[in-house]
Amino acid sequence: MPIELTTAPIDGAGYFRMDYEAWCFKGRPAPGGRFTPGILQNLAELDHIVFPVEIDVDDSKAIRAQIHDWRWVVNCDNCRSDWSFAWFDNPVYMCPRCWNPAAGNSWRPIEFPDEVTREAIYAELNERPDVTTRHWIPAGAIGADRKVRTTDETAAELAAENAENLQAGD
Repeated sequence: MPIELTTAPIDGAGYFRMDYEAWCFKGRPAPGGRFTPGILQNLAELDHIVFPVEIDVDDSKAIRAQIHDWRWVVNCDNCRSDWSFAWFDNPVYMCPRCWNPAAGNSWRPIEFPDEVTREAIYAELNERPDVTTRHWIPAGAIGADRKVRTTDETAAELAAENAENLQAGD
């Protein structure tokens, strides 16, 4: 699916056009009023995992959302699996590869930056015409230098990157 040009990054609901619960458990409408199984439920069955259908969240094991290619995503800090969409309407995460062993295979809450910080980030990232260059990296995530960041990327850092790329002609 092509990335939509919006003034704010899209989350899972915007990309898949369904809420998180439907994506995980219920799936898409199917003939006869039924629904296809949800994506995570299918993956759990393939891995012979008893899927935790009750969203019991381990609040001590929060994971930080980040922006990658103008999408709100999370990246498992245990197995470093590929990006998974983050949902604003239900900010919880279950890794589809390792199933959150550090959290006792429980759901993990997703932390987003506060609204003021998000707006400052969006303002700088909106200066980039190519959405595949719109990234924001929080503390604890791996940066472009392949090292784990110790602090959240700031709007000032994003502005400096924009200025560098403008000077370089990117």
